[in-house]
Amino acid sequence: MSKDPNDKETLVRQIEEAFDEGSPSPPNPVVEKVPYLDLECRQIAAIFQGRNWRDISHETLWVQSAALSFFTPEAYNYYLPAYLRAAILHYDEVDVLPDSIVYSLCPSKEVELRDRYFQKRVSTFTPPSTRRFVLISPMAGR
Repeated sequence: MSKDPNDKETLVRQIEEAFDEGSPSPPNPVVEKVPYLDLECRQIAAIFQGRNWRDISHETLWVQSAALSFFTPEAYNYYLPAYLRAAILHYDEVDVLPDSIVYSLCPSKEVELRDRYFQKRVSTFTPPSTRRFVLISPMAGR
């Protein structure tokens, strides 16, 4: 494996190491209960509940890119490295997944509900979580 910090495998390894500092097991529940979105929430829960983030394929993450908007803050923090890894290693195969990740990491001034959810999500970030984004930020320019 290359030692070049711009190398995909190096970046993925750094992300994996940073996220290994977090929760060792999947959170429960993985989605917020939203009555008018019950079907979507149940589908996402059925796919992710109890699964280690390392065991989820990039194909599943591509199909479930909207799950980033439905996860509880704890589930978002837990599964984010899987999404990042898929976007980096399989960029040409995951369609809009990189855009979904960036969208999920940005607050919104126009949509108050989305901004509140963003604030709730980032309020769970710990100092190790914050260090993760220092690793991820070089991706933004690619």
